[in-house]
Amino acid sequence: MPGVRAFVALAVALAFSHHAAASQCDPALISGIIERTGGSFERYSPRGTNAFLRHPHMDSFTVDCILPAAPMVSGYWSRNAFPPNQFFSAVAAAASVLTSERADRIEAGLRQCNRKALAQPASEMAEVDTDMAHIECHSFTRDGGSVGLSVTKRKRR
Repeated sequence: MPGVRAFVALAVALAFSHHAAASQCDPALISGIIERTGGSFERYSPRGTNAFLRHPHMDSFTVDCILPAAPMVSGYWSRNAFPPNQFFSAVAAAASVLTSERADRIEAGLRQCNRKALAQPASEMAEVDTDMAHIECHSFTRDGGSVGLSVTKRKRR
């Protein structure tokens, strides 16, 4: 849908231009994430270093561009420790835009990370690397449970 793509790119560019001096988020990255996930743009942070997006299967959806060379996609589910499949799929789709890794590989890593974090009751945290993505998660069952997943490009050593 070229018309929709152009509209999304224009909307993000206009929102981005308001913070052009301060923002580190690439409008093409944000547009690509919106298009791939079916999410929508909400706003930039006052300094323009974070893009807040909306998605029906996430309670919070952000792109953090504080480090312009290493943006991070994050998705949160605060209803319990066992989000629906659509949550993992949406985070994976966003992360695939960021990392260029296939979404199915990222989704497998997200699920693995969630399981590992749930098995660590003391820290509630875990990390998983795929070929091109670094995944960090914070998942727990206490107080009703919650899942937070963050993905960056994997740094090669």
